[in-house]
Amino acid sequence: MGEEDDDTDGATATTGGGGRRSAYRRGDARPWELARWRREDEKNAARIDSTHRRSSYGDDGGLNDALDASATGFARVGIPAHLADAARSAGLRRTTEIQRLATPPLMEGKNVAILAETGSGKTFAYLLPTMAGRCCPACVVLVPSVELGRQVTHAAELAAFWCTMSDEAIKSGYYTPNAIPEFRNADVLVCTPARLLKLIKDEWVLLGRLRHVVVDEADEMLSSGFASDVGEIIKLSYGENGINRFDTKVQYIFAAATMREAQPLLETFPGEVEWVSTARFGRVHPQLDVRVDDVRGDDAKFESLCDALNRHKAYKTLIFANSPEDADELVGKLDARDVVALAFHGRAKERGVVLDDFIAGDLKVCVCTDLAARGIDFPDLHHVAQYGAAPSMEMFLHRCGRTARTGQRGPFHVTCVVDLDAETVDEDVRSELESHR
Repeated sequence: MGEEDDDTDGATATTGGGGRRSAYRRGDARPWELARWRREDEKNAARIDSTHRRSSYGDDGGLNDALDASATGFARVGIPAHLADAARSAGLRRTTEIQRLATPPLMEGKNVAILAETGSGKTFAYLLPTMAGRCCPACVVLVPSVELGRQVTHAAELAAFWCTMSDEAIKSGYYTPNAIPEFRNADVLVCTPARLLKLIKDEWVLLGRLRHVVVDEADEMLSSGFASDVGEIIKLSYGENGINRFDTKVQYIFAAATMREAQPLLETFPGEVEWVSTARFGRVHPQLDVRVDDVRGDDAKFESLCDALNRHKAYKTLIFANSPEDADELVGKLDARDVVALAFHGRAKERGVVLDDFIAGDLKVCVCTDLAARGIDFPDLHHVAQYGAAPSMEMFLHRCGRTARTGQRGPFHVTCVVDLDAETVDEDVRSELESHR
C-alpha cells in the first residue's frame, strides 16, 4: 500500500450578506452543499412554523407531545432504545452533529454519503444504524489501511456488544490465517478492498447475504489506487438491481472527512445517494491553536521544531514528515538531541508496535508520514507538528484532525514548521498557513 494520500474536501459557510460559499470552488454547488442548504431551509421553515404555533396555541404548540424527555440522543434519532441505553452507559451520552444527521436516512435503508470533519464520530454514525436491531447485519467495511481497520474493528466490537451480538462475529481481514474459515459466517467484516476481492475469489466470502457495504475514507478510496478495487466490489455486490439473494436491498454508505468533488463517487455507484454533511465539514476545528513558524534553512527549521517540542513537553507529539526518508532522518536528528522518537510509515519495521506504544503513552514522540493522517484515533493527543507544508489542503486538515477529537478535553495545539520560500506549497495550503501567521 502506498504512502500517497490524495484526499479532498468540501465545505459550506454563510457569508455576511447571507449568501453561501464553498471553501474550495466558486462554481456550481456540489450535491452535499445543495442537500445541506435544503435542510437549512426546511429548518428555518419549521422554526417559523413553530413560532407561529406558539403564539397561537401556547408555549410548545403541541410540538413536543410525542417527545420522551428521558430519551437519549441516539434514541431520539431512531436508534432502538436498548442500543441507545447501552451506548449511553458506555459513555456516548450525546450524539454528534453527523450522528444526528446521518442516523435517520441510514435507519430508513437509504444509501448515504456521510461527510464530516475529522474526529466527529463518523464510525459510530454508520455502525450503530447498520447494526441496530439486526442479528445478522452482514456488513463489509472497506478501509485503506491496517491501522484504521483495527480501530474500526474495535468500534464494531463495542457496537456488537451493545447490540448483544457476540464480538466473535466481528472479523478483520488483518488477523491470522486461522480466522479465515470463520469469514463465511462473519456479521461484520473489516478489510482493505484488495483483501476482500481475494476472499471473494477464493469463496471465503459469499455476497449473497450481504446487506451493507461501507466505504470509509471514501474520497481516497474512490479517487486513488483503491478506486478500481472498490468499483469492482460495488459492481459485484450491487448486481443488476442492488438486491441480494434473499430479496433484501443492499445499503451503501460512503464516509469521508474531506471531499472536493462528487464525480468519482457518482461515476462508481449506480444507485441514488443521499448526501449528509456537517456545518464544519472541510474546516479546521475551532478549538485548535494553530501556530505557523516560517523559517529559512534546514537548521532553522529543525531548531524551530525542537522549540515546539520543548513548549509542549507536557504532551505527546505526533510529527508529520512528507516522506519515509524525511521521517527516518528526523528521528536520527532528534536522537542526537536526546529526544526519544520512533518512525511510523509504510516501510518502517514494527510499525504496529510503534503505533501501539505511542497510543499507550509509552512513546512521547512519533514521527510519521501521512499514513497516520487518515482516520486513526490518537487518545489524549494534544500536540501535532507538521514538519514541512502538507501536500494538499485535504491532507493539512487530516493532519490537524489527529487532535481535537470528539469527547477529548483541550488544549489542542498544531505547530507548522515550514520554509515557504524553499518549499513547493499548494496554493490552498499556503493561504491557510498565512492566515495563521
